[in-house]
Amino acid sequence: MADITKFIDKSGEESPIKDENAVHKSDIAQGLGDDANKVISQKAVTEALAGVGGKSAYEYAKEGGYTGTEEDFRQKLASEFAPARIGEVTLTAAGWVGAASPFSQIVEVEGVTENSQVDLTPSVAQLAIFYEKDLAFVTENEGGVVTVYAIGQKPENDYTMQVTITEVAV
Repeated sequence: MADITKFIDKSGEESPIKDENAVHKSDIAQGLGDDANKVISQKAVTEALAGVGGKSAYEYAKEGGYTGTEEDFRQKLASEFAPARIGEVTLTAAGWVGAASPFSQIVEVEGVTENSQVDLTPSVAQLAIFYEKDLAFVTENEGGVVTVYAIGQKPENDYTMQVTITEVAV
């Protein structure tokens, strides 16, 4: 933990904290007024985060109507706050299906589940090409099968793009 023996007050002066077990609540947001200079107990912060002496997030969720188990709740939170994964996909010119827009192409994206949101991120050069050709791409994930739709003209070239995969709660 960082050394919390001093803080910078509103005037920019360094001031000592008189209570070794306290943290200064700095004025990090506009409009806090007098509340910005209050000192709160480090123990109170730790206990609040841990749910000690109060209710846990699961208990609040149960009060709000959540009916799952505590383990389900933890897994749901973990999936909602899981970091996005980055991958790559190649859209081949020969792979497009359809006689008119939107054209479609099923692609393999490693690590995709039925709860994954898959977003394409073209390069700046690709964006310029797509703009020039009046072309846009949209993805859809149905049961873990990713389909990319090309809106506008049928792509005549292969394009390799970054994909961002994010797990979402159902």
